[in-house]
Amino acid sequence: MKNAIVWMVWGWCGLAAAGEPSEMLWEGTLPGKAAELPVLEGVQYVRVRERQPDVDGFRWLHGAVLSHYRGTFYASWGCNTGHENTVGEKIAMATSQDGVHWNAPKILLPDDRDIGRSHGVFWEHQGRFWALHAQFYGTWKKHVPFPNLGMELFLLEENGEWVSQGVVAKGIWPLQEPIRTASGDWVVAGVNDRFQACVARSEGDDPRKWTVTNITWEKGFFSETNLWADGDVLTLLLRNEHPQQNGRQVAGVAWSTDGGKTWSKAVESNLFMNVSKPGCRTLSNGQRLLAGFTAADAFNRNYLTLAVGSPGEKTLSHVWRLRSGGVEVPGGFPPKGFSYPAIYEWNEKIYVIYSVHDGGANQNHIELAIFPRSAIEVVP
Repeated sequence: MKNAIVWMVWGWCGLAAAGEPSEMLWEGTLPGKAAELPVLEGVQYVRVRERQPDVDGFRWLHGAVLSHYRGTFYASWGCNTGHENTVGEKIAMATSQDGVHWNAPKILLPDDRDIGRSHGVFWEHQGRFWALHAQFYGTWKKHVPFPNLGMELFLLEENGEWVSQGVVAKGIWPLQEPIRTASGDWVVAGVNDRFQACVARSEGDDPRKWTVTNITWEKGFFSETNLWADGDVLTLLLRNEHPQQNGRQVAGVAWSTDGGKTWSKAVESNLFMNVSKPGCRTLSNGQRLLAGFTAADAFNRNYLTLAVGSPGEKTLSHVWRLRSGGVEVPGGFPPKGFSYPAIYEWNEKIYVIYSVHDGGANQNHIELAIFPRSAIEVVP
């Protein structure tokens, strides 16, 4: 692992070899403080779901994702009448015809009180619409916050009902939609039952067969993940729980060069990122996009930023503020903090859905930001 001085020097000088996996994820001058970053213009903010425990009983909402299938937008998130990550947690599913006006969510398997089911991801595959969600049950054990964790597969039937297909992989909480590799497999970034980074790889096109690999490292503690894919070269971005020697938070990174069969050890990168799940996506124009908090003072969850690179580049080079703590926006919730973004692209627009903090322990509203892809396009 590079020490803090080395990665700072390399980050400024851009010495990473072109085309090779590297811990250098930011190119050029490192970003300044969040308040100094430009604000992204032309954004429409949408209230997808307000936290209303006095109305529906759900104190905890978190981990929203969004997709589009056959003319309908779908959003899902985890919800709980008690504390997060406890048995009885539920999956909420909501729909919209335009991405702006959302129907009240339905709760999947609402009467199951012995199993916790929580936020997950969507997947359009084989002409059908699927969802992969976390399932856990039993009593918390030391260093195992998600006992009996598994990835549960759901299928949307023609009648509009989501039907469980059972647990298809043990030991992973999916945090990003499956991404196709050049080898023909699918890869899901996630976190395991010990809240440590892991990845699941499918056996070809079979949605019911997955192999889970835990990411290793020499020092620190790396957690929730998202990834970018370039053929069979996969770049895994990791939430970094390790205290930074230089006082700045940076993301972890690991790589696979064989489509997810094997992985490098995780190391610290030169990319500023706060301690929260990142949201990664490769856009249709070849740009890598990161939703999170990328700035020199990225210690907390007071801001939500968007960082992009030039089309085809493996490094990021530009960053904007999408949401700022204490700054009201038309259509948005009171800005107390932001976390767990997920990105979707549809019809030349970018949709970023995320949590807006309303209290302690991830008691959140669910908000959506919509803007044209052209707003973040970078000309090489």
